[in-house]
Amino acid sequence: MHKFIFALLYGNHSDLHKRLLDSFDKHIPEIPDIEVHLWCNTVGETSRKRINASRYSVTFSEVNLPKYKAMEILFKKPKQMGEDHDWVVWFDDDSYITDPAWLAAALALAFKPEVRYMGQPWYVHHLPGQWEFIKESEWFKSRPPEMLPTRDPRKKKAGVSFAQGAYWWLRVDALRALDWPDPRLKHNGGDTLLGEAVRQQGWQLNKCQFGVSINEAGRRGMNERPAGSLVDARR
Repeated sequence: MHKFIFALLYGNHSDLHKRLLDSFDKHIPEIPDIEVHLWCNTVGETSRKRINASRYSVTFSEVNLPKYKAMEILFKKPKQMGEDHDWVVWFDDDSYITDPAWLAAALALAFKPEVRYMGQPWYVHHLPGQWEFIKESEWFKSRPPEMLPTRDPRKKKAGVSFAQGAYWWLRVDALRALDWPDPRLKHNGGDTLLGEAVRQQGWQLNKCQFGVSINEAGRRGMNERPAGSLVDARR
């Protein structure tokens, strides 16, 4: 089982980049069935020096390429070369590994044949326009929307359960079946859309967050409406 680990680093945030890379150095074993690739969007000189000293493969971008456009490029390799039961693992630069047992805990799930998608479970309700956007997707299978709790315990509202986008796992057969990322994505809303794409296939979201601190910084860089939203909301 090969693991393709990807991380997106952005801007002049050397403290975050050092925290992430130090955790990789400490907690990702240097073995043939794991490869790590860093996509670096307009990183500062301090980060560039730290990255160049690492053992990982790197792409430096002098433009701030939207997250899912970078992901399209990065995922070509696992789509073309990965085996069905290999995995893609994604880190944003505001997540980092905290425990040496993180990989063993994740692999205990990843080896189960029914598991295709893992991460920290969240849910949100759909914004206006998002369900229509979902129904236009190539991966849509006509499953009705998921009904999720609201602050009023007597009511539920259409929404989506998903793995928080700063750290998640997706098996390569699922990656290929969904042809992820959706080509309509740019920078925001891909985590919720992936959750719905997975659910439409009848697959499950599996909780997997042990040993990783997730989404530990404020929003930086690009800011756009979530995918499909008709209102100028931010998540």
